[in-house]
Amino acid sequence: MKVKELNNHLSDLTQGFELQLAMYRELLLLTENQEQALNEDQIDKLLELLQSRQEIIDKIDALNKKIDSVKLIITEILHKKEFSLNRINELVHTHSSFYLAKTFAEISNLLTTINQLDNSNQEKLAEKLQDVKVQYNKIQEGKYARQAYLDIPEQYPEPRFFDKKK
Repeated sequence: MKVKELNNHLSDLTQGFELQLAMYRELLLLTENQEQALNEDQIDKLLELLQSRQEIIDKIDALNKKIDSVKLIITEILHKKEFSLNRINELVHTHSSFYLAKTFAEISNLLTTINQLDNSNQEKLAEKLQDVKVQYNKIQEGKYARQAYLDIPEQYPEPRFFDKKK
């Protein structure tokens, strides 16, 4: 009875990780598109991609909650204190447990790649922001110089004649 229940939960966990893997692949694609948008200075496209990315992250968070509940059930069935995929593979030798480990490894690799791209994109974005700040400061200096030039009183005002006879 417990073995069948454990296999069902392992199957549920595998399905959850498969869904998560698909979402992380989509997240990687969006991250790559963000890099392209940054390189091409397409800020509007970048903002759209960031919004789409946030929606996927929210879905992943919701899925993680479901996965965590399945992990908790599995640890209770196995009488363990915490969930360990390696420990499950040692105890349970099923197709689901091996496929689960493979899927988890793929997710781990995807996360590493996404993280590296994110760091690169953040650096590029920081550089672009710094460039914008420099341009803004130049514009402000030009405005101040122009304003200062316009505010200088004339050294030789126009001659004015007063009619004293009136």
